[in-house]
Amino acid sequence: MTSANPLLEMEVAVSRISPEARSNRAFEPGERLTLDEALAAFTIGSAYVNHLDGETGSIEVGKLADLTLLDRNLRELEATPLGEVKVQGTWLEGLEVHAAPI
Repeated sequence: MTSANPLLEMEVAVSRISPEARSNRAFEPGERLTLDEALAAFTIGSAYVNHLDGETGSIEVGKLADLTLLDRNLRELEATPLGEVKVQGTWLEGLEVHAAPI
């Protein structure tokens, strides 16, 4: 499964099960990432491979304010698949570029 939605991709990395077939058994479950590893891969890891880790990819003084606000705490998702989390807002360089309808 490949998607432009990073939350769906992180779900696959953490569960090793396609969101399209969540009742299936995990494929190579020993290859699962922890949530922290998946978050790092999709944030600072992506910035690193694009040679932008000095500018973005983590929340630090002096870096660009590229942030995403989600509708729930990712660390409290036992009953909810990661791919079903909704983005409430997105900021690039501190400017809001997306706001979910209220």
